[in-house]
Amino acid sequence: MIIMLNGSFGVGKSSVAYALLDLLPSAMLFDPEEVGLMLRKVTFGILPDAENTDDFQDISAWPPLVVATAAELHHRYQRTLIVPMTLANPDYFAHIKSGLAQIGIPLHHFCLVAPLETVYDRLRLRGERDGSWAFRKAARYVPMFNDPLYAHHLDTTTLTAAELARHIVQSLPIT
Repeated sequence: MIIMLNGSFGVGKSSVAYALLDLLPSAMLFDPEEVGLMLRKVTFGILPDAENTDDFQDISAWPPLVVATAAELHHRYQRTLIVPMTLANPDYFAHIKSGLAQIGIPLHHFCLVAPLETVYDRLRLRGERDGSWAFRKAARYVPMFNDPLYAHHLDTTTLTAAELARHIVQSLPIT
């Protein structure tokens, strides 16, 4: 199975992902950001203007490579994949979510949400500065993630990562 954790920067995706690993010892973490960082490096200087932005998700190869990498990891290692990634662009979200669903692996999507001030506080705790890239993206993304498109929403305001992970595991179908 694939457990997809979506939500703004600073909402707690990575913390919940690691808490899930504690509860699901046969799972593995697949962070699509690593695919994006690789693409940014190998495409440096050759991207068309539309893809040469401050966000590697705009590189057209990124969505299909995320899906292909997840499929290969699951096929090769037969483990539950925990996939934390901020996917706010509705087109990228739809492409990756439908692509993951089409590879025939049960997909469970959770969108972690919190008020903007809570997210800002968490970003500051991890060393981000007001006005930074993460702050600017959070200001834009936090309201977007409340859209029903991104349901199943989990409010991270008052729950710890461990509590959220337990809730996620309890909501999964027993196999």
